[in-house]
Amino acid sequence: MTDTDVKAPSFLQVVTWGAGALASLLFVGLFRQEAPWMLKAVPMLVGFGFAMSYLVATLYLNAIKRPATGIVINLIKSGTIGVIVCLPVAVLGYVAIAHIGRMALAGEFVVVVGLVVLNQLPLGRWMLLGLNVIAVVLALQPMFTQESRMALEERFAPKAATMTEEFDVAFSSLYDLKLTTLPLLETRTFQPGGALSILDDRSALLVTGDGEIRLLETDGSRPVAAPGAVASPYESAGFMNDVENPTRYFRVTDMLTEHVSGQTHRVWVSYHHWDGAERCVTLRLAETTLDMGDFGGMAPEWQIVFESSPCLPADGLHNTTGGRIAAYTGSELLLTVGETSMDHSHLAQDPDASYGKILILNREDWSISTLSSGHRNPQGLWVDDDGIWATEHGPQGGDELNRIVAGGNYGWPRVTYGTEYGMKHWPANSKPGDHSEGVRPIYAWVPSIGVSNLLRVDGQLFTAWKGDFLVAALDAKGNGFALNRVKLYDESVRVVERIPVGMRVRDLIELSDGRLLLWDGVRSLQLVESASHVFSYCNGCHALRSDTHGIGPDLMSVVGRRVAFHEGFQYSPAMQAYGGLWTEERLDAFLADPQAEIPGTTMIMPGIDDPDVRKEIVQYIDKLSR
Repeated sequence: MTDTDVKAPSFLQVVTWGAGALASLLFVGLFRQEAPWMLKAVPMLVGFGFAMSYLVATLYLNAIKRPATGIVINLIKSGTIGVIVCLPVAVLGYVAIAHIGRMALAGEFVVVVGLVVLNQLPLGRWMLLGLNVIAVVLALQPMFTQESRMALEERFAPKAATMTEEFDVAFSSLYDLKLTTLPLLETRTFQPGGALSILDDRSALLVTGDGEIRLLETDGSRPVAAPGAVASPYESAGFMNDVENPTRYFRVTDMLTEHVSGQTHRVWVSYHHWDGAERCVTLRLAETTLDMGDFGGMAPEWQIVFESSPCLPADGLHNTTGGRIAAYTGSELLLTVGETSMDHSHLAQDPDASYGKILILNREDWSISTLSSGHRNPQGLWVDDDGIWATEHGPQGGDELNRIVAGGNYGWPRVTYGTEYGMKHWPANSKPGDHSEGVRPIYAWVPSIGVSNLLRVDGQLFTAWKGDFLVAALDAKGNGFALNRVKLYDESVRVVERIPVGMRVRDLIELSDGRLLLWDGVRSLQLVESASHVFSYCNGCHALRSDTHGIGPDLMSVVGRRVAFHEGFQYSPAMQAYGGLWTEERLDAFLADPQAEIPGTTMIMPGIDDPDVRKEIVQYIDKLSR
């Protein structure tokens, strides 16, 4: 038998290939987890390409024999494989940073070809085994740091949460804001939803999308969850067991509280109900009373006071349920009911159906009347002396702020300022881009913001916002994860300001001292307070949002980046001539005296004398970039 004959791989080959594949997969996994030494975009990009190239080369060696001759042919084959594997990563790298793209292409090509050449040497397989073992050790090394272990545990056991507070800052035109994120639940809720409701000056209630009601003490420096939880009437087991592909949109949608006497409060919860016999879904509203003095020991009795009709098939259940509750008069509640199922949007115009309506519920006998119709998904509802206001999801674009008038028809599904997903028109609308029928919205967001609830600022803390609406946004392309401040005058919108808060906002309340409390619908609260922050020196001209420029360029990841990086920004000739990379030292010198460091720069700021302030600015930019 010659060396070129087919024979079973040796133990050495198996171990070598196995170690190489393991090292590659570990590296790819760590890049996915963003281990600490891989946090920046450039190492992640290049390293990911190296790992994938290493894996492909190892698999290639697994597929070929090692003949005494034929290294040139194998080099040609490996070079072809190297180009195929490396080029896409290199192109992506070139789009981001040109010299990184070239480095990625050259480095990954060398990895593929080098391993194949090594495989041909007399002791090459032993050397390859040693190299693969070293790669495995390097891949495993980050797992032994505390930061990496926490990141990996969070990824591989997604229901395990570290209950660590984190804070950040946001900048609006009138206030700098301190945003303190408070992980509240040890596990993420499977059904994202739920709501907040004020009880009194010292406490509030939270209901999760999975139906747990928790008491929050809000009069300290931060909200604290009291021990124990109370069960809502929501029950998901039947739905999860009976439906072949259960949707996460089957959930609790809202909660409303009313003080009765002492520590007793009346509580209403809106939620989905599964009818196992008919195999269909409705929206229910249930009522109970809770004694906050004995919160943890209660097993409340819930009375169902409303159920939507008709009952809709589960396979069409979508995130367009509405389900927001508000006090209307002393004897009436308002409840929003969205179209609920995209296959039944026509029910918004059916007077005999509950869907696509804002309903008035009489608390004396729980009779129902319709306040308005033609709604898609009214997820926000606000009632005050000035009237009734609702926010509503459009399709692709066309999220709305509506002033609700009795008997008003708001046009859905015939008209919208949005379009069908993936199209440039709304099929039912005879005038694309126009809201030609029904009551027009006060304002519409195009593109969508993923609109949620809203409140009107009382002004105890944010006095300059008094009377303005804060409209919450969930996740939307470039516009979500934010509060939108809306200022009206003569019932017309005069100002809309997007304030990024870094998380989806399912619900929001204003505490008695004026601070804002946001709920992400999954696990965490966010406390919004007034703050003063050093980046205020910069944020008038610069953004910290990738490729979003103001008067000056975006500063995201500026530390370690080459000067005048952005291809689409018109830098001054002086800045372009400055060259090199932005180090912390160069940034400090520039902030101290822009004209002295770069004569002719268009930076209009005279400079910052305090070295501690300059250091804090640079560290803050670097922190957010990471």
